[in-house]
Parts: sequence; C-alpha cells; structure tokens
Amino acid sequence: MESTTIVDAALDLLQRTPVEETEQNVKDISKILSFNHDALEEFTNLADVPLHSTFDPSPCNNINTNTNININDGTSNQRNKKYIQSEHNREGDSYRSPWTNEYYPPLSSTSSVPSSSLSPSISNDDDAAAVAVGLRPSSSLRMLEIQANEVFESYKQLYYGKNDNTVQDESNEIVSSVYFWDKDRGGGSVGGDDIFRKRGFGGCFLIKKNLDVPGLQKGYWNSIHHVDFGPIVSGRSKYTLSTTILLSVDIFVTNVAKGEKKSATGKQSINIGSSLSKESEKILPIANPTDHIVNIGKMIEDVEIELRSNMDNLYIQKTKEIIDAIRPSPSSLSFHGGGGRFTTSSGGRRSGNVSGRGSGIGGLMVGGGIGLPSATQNEMNAVLMARFKKSNS
Repeated sequence: MESTTIVDAALDLLQRTPVEETEQNVKDISKILSFNHDALEEFTNLADVPLHSTFDPSPCNNINTNTNININDGTSNQRNKKYIQSEHNREGDSYRSPWTNEYYPPLSSTSSVPSSSLSPSISNDDDAAAVAVGLRPSSSLRMLEIQANEVFESYKQLYYGKNDNTVQDESNEIVSSVYFWDKDRGGGSVGGDDIFRKRGFGGCFLIKKNLDVPGLQKGYWNSIHHVDFGPIVSGRSKYTLSTTILLSVDIFVTNVAKGEKKSATGKQSINIGSSLSKESEKILPIANPTDHIVNIGKMIEDVEIELRSNMDNLYIQKTKEIIDAIRPSPSSLSFHGGGGRFTTSSGGRRSGNVSGRGSGIGGLMVGGGIGLPSATQNEMNAVLMARFKKSNS
C-alpha cells in the first residue's frame, strides 16, 4: 500500500474519533505507522491536534545572534508574550517564537535533531548547520510574517475577544500565531530575499481559545489554517487554504428537584465535541507582498464565518432534531381529543392534578384525552371517583 493511501486512511480514522481524545489517538496511530517512516512523517505533519501555547521568556534585542541579521522590526516590546506551539515552528523539543524569531528552549549548536522532528519544509538531506540554527524564514519573508502576526492579532481580538497575552491565566486564554516558511530548504540560508515571490511559500494561521463560561468545566476552540501561497504569475497568485476547527466543551448541569434542599442535587455532565474541515482555492491579484496578507486574511475570515454558521445552524440543530425524534421533549407532545400534554418540573416530576382535562396522564384518563365515547368516559370517571372516595374514607 502506498504511503499516501495509508496516510489518508489514518487521517480518516482520526477524524472519526472524539475531539477530546485526539492527542492520544495521534500517538496510537503513530505507533501503528512506525513501520513506514514516510507515512509517519506525513501523518504527523497533517494531523490536526489541539493547540498548546507557551511564553517567549527572554527580552528581545534587535540583532538575531544566529544569523547576524538586523531585525529592527519593532519586536523589542514583544517579550513574555504567549505563542502557539505547532509542527511548523518546532525543531526537536524547541519552538520558534513568532515575536522574537528565537527558539525556546535555545537550540544547541552541537545538538542534532532527528529528521522526523523537522518542520515540513526541511528535507532529509539538509546539512547539520541549518539544523543547528533552526529553520527560520528568509529576511523578507520574516518581515511579512511580523506584519501577518500583527494583523492576525487584531483579527483575534475582533472575533474572539481581548485578553492580556502576557498573563499566565489559561482559564480565559486567547492566543494567535502566524508562521511562514520558504519552500526551499533552510529559509534565509539560501536564495535571495525575494525568493518567496518567485517560488511561493507556506504558512499557517493559528488561534487557540480556552472557553470560560459559567457552568463550564473545561473547553477550547482551535482554528488551524494551513496555506500554500503560490508564486506570483502575471500579477496574480494562487492560494490553497485548508482549515480545521476543533471544538470541545464539557458542561455540568445541576438538577434541583422541586421542594428538595439544594444539597440534594445531582450533576449531569454533557460533552459537546466537533471537528470541521474545509479546503478552498482562489487565484487573486497581488501588486506587492503585503497583498498576500489581505488576500488570505479575507479567505480565512470567510471560511471561519461559514464553519461557525454551519456548526450552529446545521450540526447543532440537526442533533437536536434527531434527539427530538428519538425522545420528544414534553413541550412537543400533544394528544388526540383533549389536547393534553405531559408537563415536567425542574426536578423531572410530573406536575398538575390527577383530575382535570389536559393535565398529563390524568388528562388522558379522566378528561377523555384519548377520544373515548362519552358513555365509556362517564363510566371510567365514576369508577375512578368511587375508588378515590374509598381510599380517602
């Protein structure tokens, strides 16, 4: 079986598993694929797992000591900011910060990094020197990456809310990160500053939000956007966008029966999990490199709005329809004749008196809600009333 077929099957299997179990399932599937190195590496790069974040711990200066490139790009105030960890900014156990362009923990110049842990744009024949300094975008692509992070942070605040990105508070965490990489090996180590204009480049736009809702135990929303930026041909560029939304929430619902003390409550746990994916392509005009941010930004905004709408209007509503079809809610039940309804209180007990038309089961039996002939109904009423008087005497 070809590696592509194996990876497609593995990704299809992963998509059918609960979202909250994704990380463990990726590890388990990776063990199964361990016999095929190429399939394992491709699966690891393509599998979308819940995002994690960390802090950029050190102060920033204007010189990148690993490349001796002046990066007077305004990042000197970007210390101690959170950033997202992904396969696209990882070298071994270190992750590159989009704010300072440095790896944390720092990469050792004498340490070696297994090829299986390299970012997708590094091939197996890369030399040890490129690995030692870590994969970084070329200087002009790095400048575009900085602008993209600034724009995407504003987008995050607009659609996901504002928070302090320097505070260690995971209960209301909202973090965004953008990473670009050259399609050739080694980023800035080869080619010129404008190489991404001729060959195109790759990128990912990531948002992680931990939900903080009353009654919610835990939950998160992850937006993962992988983008292939095509080369500029006749003033136009092709954009291939692959988007995945991961949503998982655990809600505790407290039931308090009428007339009972609050201490005698029970809790029900409800889990809602969803994974939605969509791919789209567009060919758009571009006059200068910054137009890349405008073009892909609009595509990301449109696809997120579409998936958010689908999740609410299609999937959640469809789930409700299926549940109602299996076990209708009390308010949706009606009966022939008397128009009686089953009514429930917050404690799950039937409310209403035994006598009286249209009051639950009593309405069916006493009120004639099942449409019995009047003579039969009168006989049933007489028998029930006689039994009721006898039991009270």
